[in-house]
Order: sequence, then C-alpha cells, then structure tokens
Amino acid sequence: MREVEILPKSRNMTDAIVPAGNIDRLIADFFCGQNANTKEAYRRNLTSFQGFLGVETPAALAKKLFLAGPGPATMYVIEYKDGLAKKGSAPSTINQHLAAIRSFVKFAKVVGMVSWDLDGRIKSFKVKPLRDTRGPGVEAINKLLTEAS
Repeated sequence: MREVEILPKSRNMTDAIVPAGNIDRLIADFFCGQNANTKEAYRRNLTSFQGFLGVETPAALAKKLFLAGPGPATMYVIEYKDGLAKKGSAPSTINQHLAAIRSFVKFAKVVGMVSWDLDGRIKSFKVKPLRDTRGPGVEAINKLLTEAS
C-alpha cells in the first residue's frame, strides 16, 4: 500500500491528497523533455523564487505554493515580481522568472496536483523592443561606394 500524505484544505481547493514522493516526481517530470537552455533557466529562476519564499528545497516550494491555493500563491508571485523590479532586474529578466513559475504551476495542474494555474493572474512587464542596430546593409553600402567613386 502506498503511503499517503493528507494535506490541509485550502481556500478554493478540495482536500488535497498527495501520495508521498509525488512532488519529487512532479519536479523531475517537469524538467524532463525540456531543452538544456530552458531547463537551466527554469531551474535557476525557480531556485531564486524558492530563496525568496525562504524554503530550502524545490519540494518545499511546491508544497508552499500548492497548499496556499490560487489567491495566496498569486500574491507570492506578485511580491516576488515587485522585489525583482525593485532590485533593478530588467523587464525581460523578470518575465523569464514569471514564465518559469507559471509553467511549473501549469504543469502541476495538467498532472492533477492542483486545480488552478497562474495564467491570467500575473501580468508580465511590457518589453520595449531594442532599436534597430542592423546598419545599412550590403546593398546600401555598395550604393554608397559606387556613388562616392
């Protein structure tokens, strides 16, 4: 018989029954199949969020978020987003952190760990496009050289 950990009821959720070890498996499965760059970025970003929440392990991060329910979890993420902005992180960097958290919670929803996700709850920063630094191009340079000679 499998050991079962019964988690306390949280707002907007039914009783959560999480078989022991499922959170560790959720974390492993979340990273499985992602390309190496995405995997590394998501690990780094989730570790940063983990530190912000003051928890020591990815499993503790998952439990804290999932037991909190959608409202409090959203507030954790908003506070984290605001903290990154106050530290001077670029909007695109903050959006990458938010994407990792959203993706993790969405994956938990897909596999039935939670009944909610963060889509539509957390707004990303608008990122200003970089100015065009491509230069005039080969044709324009050739034209300038032809006209100059």
